[in-house]
Amino acid sequence: MEYVEKGISSLTELEESLVRTVARDGALIAITLCSITLVILIIGTAIYHWKHGTVHEEMVHEESERRKKKNLKKRVIVNNNSIKDAQS
Repeated sequence: MEYVEKGISSLTELEESLVRTVARDGALIAITLCSITLVILIIGTAIYHWKHGTVHEEMVHEESERRKKKNLKKRVIVNNNSIKDAQS
């Protein structure tokens, strides 16, 4: 009878040990998958911005266009249709 009780006790300990091992391995697998997903997301975002530019570049482009228009407005037409820069 003692052997049967020890066997059941051993099986229970083995089962608990197995459950802990599977839980630990499952957590490691989940962390690994999340890390891989995050790395892929970061690399994808970097490639997208490298190919398509960023919002900052668009703002800089708009600013340069505005400056060009402002500089064009400073020129005035004087007698006999010649163009002269306006004095600030």
